[in-house]
Amino acid sequence: MESQDVEPKVTKEIIQPLCRFLVLPRELHDELYPIVFTSTHLSWGVQPKSHDEKVSVKPAANSLALLRTYRQINLETRDFWLPRVLFDFLRVDVMLDKLSPLPSHIICQVRHMRVFDPLHRLADDVLNPSRIRMCIC
Repeated sequence: MESQDVEPKVTKEIIQPLCRFLVLPRELHDELYPIVFTSTHLSWGVQPKSHDEKVSVKPAANSLALLRTYRQINLETRDFWLPRVLFDFLRVDVMLDKLSPLPSHIICQVRHMRVFDPLHRLADDVLNPSRIRMCIC
C-alpha cells in the first residue's frame, strides 16, 4: 500500500471587517447619536405636484439605516431615536392613521411632531373619537 502525500485542506475563513465606529468608546457613541437622529425627518402624506397631480410622500428608505447596520448599534439606540426624530405629517388624518395603531408606550416616546394641514378642514370622520386615542405619559 502506497502512502500518498495528502495536503491538508486550507479553509479560508471569511471575517467580517470590524466597524470602526464600534471600536470607539460608548461615550462617543452617545455624543454622536443625537446629531444623527435630531437631523432625521420622517414625512408622510400626499403633496400636490400640480393642479391635478399629487405625489405620495413617504420617509426615505435609508432614514433609519443606522438602526439596521449592526446589532450593537440597534441595541444602543433602541430607546434613543424615537424621542429625537421629527415626525412630519402633511394631513391630520394621515397622522391619525399612522399613530392610532401604535401602542401607547411607543406614542409616548414621540417628542417632535409637525402636522401641516392648512387647507384641509377637519371633517367629522377625522375627528371621530374612535380614531383618536389619548396618551398621557
